[in-house]
Amino acid sequence: MLAEHISYYNNLPFAISFTNVRQEHPHYHKEIEIVLVLKGSVSYKIHHQDYHLQPGDLLIADTIDLHYIYQSSPDVLMLTMHIDLEHFTDLYPNVDYMIFACEEVVSDSLAHQQALQNKLSFLKHNLAKIMMICLKDKDNLELLEAELHELIFIMVNQFQGFLIEDNFFYANHEKIDSLNLDRLYRIIKYIYENYDKKITLNDLAKLEHLSPYYISHLIKDTSGLSFQNFLNYARIEYAEKFLVEDKFTLTQISEMCGFSSSTYFNKCFEELHHISPAEYKKRPQPQERISHSEINQEEAMALLQSYLNISHIDHSKKVKQNASQHLFIPLKSSYPKGQGIREKFPLNLFLDSPENILHAGYYKKQLQELFPSSISISKPSLEALSEKHQLLGDLSSLNIPVHLVDKAPKCRKFFAQNMADALSNCIEECELSLAFFGEEASLFTSRGIPTPYYSLYQLFSECNGNIVEIRDHYMLVKNPQTLFLVLYQKSEDKPIHAHLYLKELTHNVPLISRTFSKEHTAAYALEALKDYKDIIPYLKDHIYRISAGKTKFSCIDTALDPKLDLSVEPGTLIMLELPDVNTII
Repeated sequence: MLAEHISYYNNLPFAISFTNVRQEHPHYHKEIEIVLVLKGSVSYKIHHQDYHLQPGDLLIADTIDLHYIYQSSPDVLMLTMHIDLEHFTDLYPNVDYMIFACEEVVSDSLAHQQALQNKLSFLKHNLAKIMMICLKDKDNLELLEAELHELIFIMVNQFQGFLIEDNFFYANHEKIDSLNLDRLYRIIKYIYENYDKKITLNDLAKLEHLSPYYISHLIKDTSGLSFQNFLNYARIEYAEKFLVEDKFTLTQISEMCGFSSSTYFNKCFEELHHISPAEYKKRPQPQERISHSEINQEEAMALLQSYLNISHIDHSKKVKQNASQHLFIPLKSSYPKGQGIREKFPLNLFLDSPENILHAGYYKKQLQELFPSSISISKPSLEALSEKHQLLGDLSSLNIPVHLVDKAPKCRKFFAQNMADALSNCIEECELSLAFFGEEASLFTSRGIPTPYYSLYQLFSECNGNIVEIRDHYMLVKNPQTLFLVLYQKSEDKPIHAHLYLKELTHNVPLISRTFSKEHTAAYALEALKDYKDIIPYLKDHIYRISAGKTKFSCIDTALDPKLDLSVEPGTLIMLELPDVNTII
């Protein structure tokens, strides 16, 4: 039987194990299969494509792909994982029909090899982590499910998008519009579900409410194949399964796969396989799965350990940035507890001079709004002031811990030009103190003008809750009533395109969007004022107002469209505020 049943791990939608298969029969399953070679070599076939894998190589067989191992070295050791993608369709529509292209073992991808290796290092790390949890903490199902969601997130955001050239799949490194990528996968789903019937461009045009001309170019531009060639490609994949199963005649297979004639079937098959269907049917195939000798568990775990050591690659570095500049973010009904935003980003302030200590007394209102974790004061600077007891009393009345220090704490040095800059720096170095006043990294400039750090911590105080998800370009904060999604793009080069899946929100959803761009900073206002140096209270009040960003209200009807698309321009931070899904009635 070609269709194989996969037994899942502890009722979660995956299976994972160390394997050392020598050969196996051609088969397929509804789950994707991910293979990471830890030791030795293996020859692997997916449909008509041969892959020769070495240690460190990773390969993905998509859902219902016909595949098998036909040769491996006696010392081969692999980590093999199967995942049921249907379990994630509520979060990622059509994920079970996505084609995850990973051409790590294709020789002509050298131009993109470094970027691919960087992305793959995180995928391998996640695979290794899941296996280690299964071996050492197998009853921690909550942690396993969280890691599984992480793996799917990586695959959807880093590896979808493909190109077929010379009948081989490659990762598509060109920018693909998210809307067209969604359309492509809906078209793929329709073709694979109706491959045995007559399918025309008009059928697909009706499906997408577009012209046949547009559909034709969409398929060609996003997949590399014309409509007819893509349709034939899909039909040949099904024909291969019938040929290997050897239960039907060539004429029956041709009809069952939707070909107009046996002659046309033969022509299409030979173009892909370079042999006729009759010759393919007669080829000897492995008949059973045979493994090498017993697996050495300790050796396997030791080999796996090396894929967990990627701590030198920081979340803030370019190596983990999304290559396509598209983020696919599912908003879910439940999240782990997470860490409090004030605990993650404590506001520890430092007053370093007598002038600044005196000046701070005029900012008690702003301090109360920001909820600082502590204020450190230079002890020598305070001793130089005659009013020191009164100043300490004023600060103590705010219920903020005050510390007198002989040595300055380690403070931020990064000058943030906008809030996206400020958040990126806080994520990278969350424990550093911040100067109260200064011309570089500070809460206020020496003239008392709010900086992007001030605006950021004001935002933190407003969306008080727990950080339940934090990644490159976005952070999700949750309190009992509200979800806050903070998106940011520090890069000056190009925008980030965010695509939010709202399928779990089953009612009209009120949405508040706050945008903080370069124009919403004191620096922008002062630049516009040019040579006007006297920052009178009237001007300062207006600068505070623009620092609060731009607010927009809207309502989303998730029944009509469960997806929200938006772009985050360079140097911009956007905070979306919406009711927690469990509070919507």
